[in-house]
Amino acid sequence: MRVFYDSNVVLDLLLNRQQFVADSSAALKLSETKVVKGYISVVSITDLFYLIRQNLKDVNQSIQKIQTLMEIVSIAKADKKVAKAALNSGWHDFEDAVQYYVARKAHCKCIVTRNKKDYKQSTIPVYTPTEFLKLF
Repeated sequence: MRVFYDSNVVLDLLLNRQQFVADSSAALKLSETKVVKGYISVVSITDLFYLIRQNLKDVNQSIQKIQTLMEIVSIAKADKKVAKAALNSGWHDFEDAVQYYVARKAHCKCIVTRNKKDYKQSTIPVYTPTEFLKLF
């Protein structure tokens, strides 16, 4: 099963966000153990690195966290077709639309996010980490 992880789920793990880390970590662990094939968007890498570096104030530690992440998940590509689809989607938030169309292009069967409301228009099932874990 191909699974797309939204950036907020990844940040829960990488920044050890106490309120959310347990379920987000367990959801990503399913990719690490190859139970599912996890994806994040190539677009997310720069955003994740920036946010991690801002939080940790350490470039080398930030690089290490991104390298570890890339051992766990695959990177799904965005291209002109994805950008056009997102622009013409009618979605309120362009970034969420890009994430959605990247997930579709990667043939993901679901999206895991803590902000389900951001994906109201998704034709792909959307789960919180807690809901996703109940599937297993």
